Amino acid sequence: MHHVNFSFANLSYADFSGANTSYMDFRQITCVTASFIYANLSYSSFWQSNAKRASFIQADLITASFPRTNLYKTDFTNSNIKDVQLQSALSIEDARLPNRTLARDANLINNGHADCNISLVHSWIVQTGNITTMISDNDTSGCRFVLQSHKIGAAMFQRIDLSQKWDSNSWSYSQVELSARMSRSVRIELRGININDSVSTRQTLIIPDIPLNAQWVQNGVTVAGGHGIGNATDQLNSPYGLFVDDDQTMVIADINNHRILQWKMGDTKGQVLAGGNGQGSRLDQLEQPRDVLIDKETNSLIICEENRVMQWSRHSGTTLGEIVIDKISCSGLAMDDQRWLYVSHARRNEVRRYQIGGKSGNLVAGGNGRGTSLKTLNYPTYIFVDRQQAVYVLDCDNHRVVKWNKGAEEGIVVAGGEGAGNALTQLLYPNGLYVDTLNTLYVADSENDRLMRWPEGATQGTVIVGGNGPGRGANQLHNPRGFSFDRHGNLYVIDQGNTRVQRFLIE
Repeated sequence: MHHVNFSFANLSYADFSGANTSYMDFRQITCVTASFIYANLSYSSFWQSNAKRASFIQADLITASFPRTNLYKTDFTNSNIKDVQLQSALSIEDARLPNRTLARDANLINNGHADCNISLVHSWIVQTGNITTMISDNDTSGCRFVLQSHKIGAAMFQRIDLSQKWDSNSWSYSQVELSARMSRSVRIELRGININDSVSTRQTLIIPDIPLNAQWVQNGVTVAGGHGIGNATDQLNSPYGLFVDDDQTMVIADINNHRILQWKMGDTKGQVLAGGNGQGSRLDQLEQPRDVLIDKETNSLIICEENRVMQWSRHSGTTLGEIVIDKISCSGLAMDDQRWLYVSHARRNEVRRYQIGGKSGNLVAGGNGRGTSLKTLNYPTYIFVDRQQAVYVLDCDNHRVVKWNKGAEEGIVVAGGEGAGNALTQLLYPNGLYVDTLNTLYVADSENDRLMRWPEGATQGTVIVGGNGPGRGANQLHNPRGFSFDRHGNLYVIDQGNTRVQRFLIE
C-alpha cells in the first residue's frame, strides 16, 4: 500500500499492524488509539494529526514526519525513530519513547520557561486573594499554587503565546492539551485569543464539587420526555441510562425504542444519534440499549446493549456504529481515566475490564457464580470506577452496592446489604449509581421510588429526592433508573415509570 491519501479521515482504533507502506498521507487525521505495530511507514506524514494513545511499537519510522502532531501517550517502544523527528510535535506528553522512558512537554507557563521559585508577579497576574507558590517537582516545571485565605478566594490569569507552537490557520483541525491537577472547587478557563485580541474559543474545566450536606429543590422539572410512551422525538419508551455532557446536553438510552437520543437543554424534542431503525443486530440498529457514555477523546458514544457494546460517532451524518465488544450481555458501562472500558455482565454475574478495540477482558469483580457472599454478585447492573480503579458495582438482586478495590478477590458492601426493604439501611432493586470526589455514593433506589446518598463509611443513607411514593407529581418519582450530575451539581434522573427525565436544581 503506497501513496494513499487518508488526510482528514477519522481512523480512531484503526489497525495498520504489520502494514508495509510508503508515502502515506495521514495529514490532519484522527487516529486515537490506532495500531501501527510493526508497520513500515517510510516517508509518511502525520502533519497536524491527532494520534493520542496510538501504538507504533517496533514500527519503522525513520523517514516518517510528525510536525504539530498530538502524540499524547503515544507508544514508540522499540520503534526506529530519532528524537529530532519528535521535536516539532504539538505534544509528546507521556509518550513512551523507544527506550521505554516517558517524554515530557515543556511547561507553557512563561512560554516554556516555568520556574516555581520565582515570584508570581513575574508570571501571573493575581486579581483577587493572596496566593503563593511552592515547588512540587524537581525540575520546577510543575507548580503548586497555595491559597492563604480560603474565605476570600482568589483569581489569577496568565497569557500564553502558542503562535510558535500552534498553526492558527488550521485551528479547526488542531488540538491543544491543557493538563492540570485541580483541587475541588477549582476552575480553569482556557480562552483562545486571535491576533486582534478577540476571543475565538472558550472552554471551562471544572471538577464538580458536591458538598456533603448539599440539598436539592424537591420539585423536579421535566427536561426530556413527559409526553407519554411513544417513538416520536418528544417521547420515550422505558428510558434507562443517562449521560449529561459539560454543556448540559443529555444523552438518553431509550431502551424500548432501540435508540440513543440527544436532548439539548431547553429543547422540546430530542435528536436520534444512534439506532432508531427498529430492533436488530445490523450496524444501523440497536437492541435494547441500557447504558451510554461519551468518549470525549473520539467524540463518540459507547453504547451498552443486549448482546454487544457499540461505538457510534457523534459527528452529524453518522448512520452506522462499530462493534467494540461482541457476544456479551451488557448491563452497565464505565470508563476510567486511562480509557479502560468496564462492562458488567448481568447473566454471568461479573464485571470485566477491556481495552477499547480488544477482544478479551480481565475479570475485576464477581465471576464466581450467582450468590450473596462477598465473592459473588447477583445481576450486576450499573458500575462506577474511581481514580484508583476501584470498581463500585450495583448488585441489583442483592439490593446492595459493593466496592471491589483493584486486584481484590472479594468486595466490600458500601450501601445496602441489609436485605430488600425501604428502611434507610436498605435498598430495593437499585438501578443507578454515581460516586463523587468525596467518595459519597448516590443510588437510584428504584423500587422505593427515591434517590439516596450514602457518605463514605455510613451505615445508612438519606433520601435526597423522591421517596414520596410512586406518582407523577413534581416531588415524586416512579421507578427511577440512571441519573447524572452536571458540572454545577444539578441532578438529572431517568423517571422510567413516567417516561421522562427530571432535573432537580442544587440549592
